[in-house]
Amino acid sequence: MPGLPPLRRALAAGAGALCLATLASGCSHTVTERGHLVRLIVTEYRMNPASLRVPPGELTIVVRNMGRLSHNLVISRGDRAQAHTTPMPPGARTQLTVIVTSGRYVLDSSLFSDRDLGIYGTLTVSG
Repeated sequence: MPGLPPLRRALAAGAGALCLATLASGCSHTVTERGHLVRLIVTEYRMNPASLRVPPGELTIVVRNMGRLSHNLVISRGDRAQAHTTPMPPGARTQLTVIVTSGRYVLDSSLFSDRDLGIYGTLTVSG
């Protein structure tokens, strides 16, 4: 961008950074995993990825808290919790290994009002 005036160069660089940030955030897409290991990030207002699709069997979820508050991960089917992690302080990482069968599960954080703030996702098991 050497031929552009300074203001246009700055705007072009900012637009490029915005595009990269949008692509990197991946807020609402579904991630399909063929293996039995998935990585999940939680913050105050979202779970990323928000939707997972995996085959039945043993599943290990590595959860990282990238937020500023403590969060946990709860896997529920219907109204019943199937498994959960202990609360994770900011920056912490933990993993949870579960056996999942075909169906739909809810992933969320049960601390404070986390679900109301948007910290939830879905886990679809099929195969």
